[in-house]
Amino acid sequence: ELMEYVKKSYVWAKAQGSDLVGFFPELIVPYYLTCETCEVADMIAIALKLTEAGLGDYWDDVDRWVRNQFIENQLVKADWVYRIPRSERGSVRRHPPQFYETDDRVAQRNLGGFSAWSSGNEYTIRTGVLGCCTGNAARTIYYIWEHILDYDDRQLQVNLLLNRASKWADVNSYIPYEGRVDLKIKQPCKIVLVRVP
Repeated sequence: ELMEYVKKSYVWAKAQGSDLVGFFPELIVPYYLTCETCEVADMIAIALKLTEAGLGDYWDDVDRWVRNQFIENQLVKADWVYRIPRSERGSVRRHPPQFYETDDRVAQRNLGGFSAWSSGNEYTIRTGVLGCCTGNAARTIYYIWEHILDYDDRQLQVNLLLNRASKWADVNSYIPYEGRVDLKIKQPCKIVLVRVP
């Protein structure tokens, strides 16, 4: 009963955002402009867990959401932050930094972190990176990596066409730049299955 309830809740949550790109609003309010990466990460994690439990096939959801909203919510370059007008990025300090604050290379120190208030097209509408989003997304990165492929009883199954090295096989994906994925098989396989999105 609990698993069916989770599945039903997942289907409901998908309908609250953009199932196509993985934009799930921070609040369930019509036309809400932002999502925290927490929501995107949670939806990916739930899709993976439901699929693993045999309660549905949500690989395409995961594939779309990882390649769209999730990956775009990660801060990988910081130079653009300094092009935002000071009034918009909250750089006007009303007091010197407290003992628990810093104003030293803040953007660079957040490289790898995840957005707290992204929109469909912007890394952030408000200023800030929250610890919850970065922590939640880091855990989801592991879940994604863990499920890229499975190897059991000499059967290799590639679930997501993302890069991964493993002791069974290496997956080298050129997607989205080329429609190509190379597999370097490292262990004997009776069968190799590759899910095509």
